[in-house]
Amino acid sequence: MTVRMWVEALALKERGNEAYRESRFEAAAGAYSRALAVLPCAYTDLALACYSNRAAQQMREPEAALADTLHVLRYDPANPKAVARRRVYEQALQGA
Repeated sequence: MTVRMWVEALALKERGNEAYRESRFEAAAGAYSRALAVLPCAYTDLALACYSNRAAQQMREPEAALADTLHVLRYDPANPKAVARRRVYEQALQGA
């Protein structure tokens, strides 16, 4: 990964964080998705943060949220947020 890619992905992640804080969830998801598209590896700390953040704002889409959460857990099985979110999303899908 080049420094330019990392800087661009980090800026997109920060835009996503800002949109999330402003309750602009679709914009946040888009920013996290664009950051992931820039990153060549799906398992870097930055990529995992983008997957985790995108999962957090996808409560209305538990299948997509669970997929992102499981991706994080594949590379970081002890991630406390992902462990907790996994339970929430699985319960949401069972109740659907």
